[in-house]
Amino acid sequence: MPKINFMNTIANPFVKIVARSPLHNLVDEGVVLITYVGRKSGKTNTVPVNYLLEEKTIHVISLRDRNWWRNLRGGSSVEVLLKGKQRNGWAVLVEDQEKVIKELDLFCRRNPKYVQYLRIQVNVNGIPEQKELRNAARNRVAVIITLS
Repeated sequence: MPKINFMNTIANPFVKIVARSPLHNLVDEGVVLITYVGRKSGKTNTVPVNYLLEEKTIHVISLRDRNWWRNLRGGSSVEVLLKGKQRNGWAVLVEDQEKVIKELDLFCRRNPKYVQYLRIQVNVNGIPEQKELRNAARNRVAVIITLS
């Protein structure tokens, strides 16, 4: 029996449908849709991702084994569907491990659920342990989108 990639074939298409529908508020707090143009194919692609919003900046963390973020190297225009509204932005890819650690730290401090998802230990003050962040950053990249 062929292996089904649950995220790509079932979950992501479902999330995209919900995010674009009048029911978008069901996913708004956790998911944003990023639309970009593939560098080689020239094809328009849309991917749902978890995000952190700070004023006009969207922070995204992705696993390195995903492919979508590779299209953002060198910076790229993107469209973002954020809380039911289409916005334009400029995406910058962050691959430097020290900078990815800082992005992970930001995510973990702002969203305790992300700490649980990553299984990162925190100290008595709820601050993520640097060793844990460093380990998590090894197989991740960050994307920072500045909204227009």
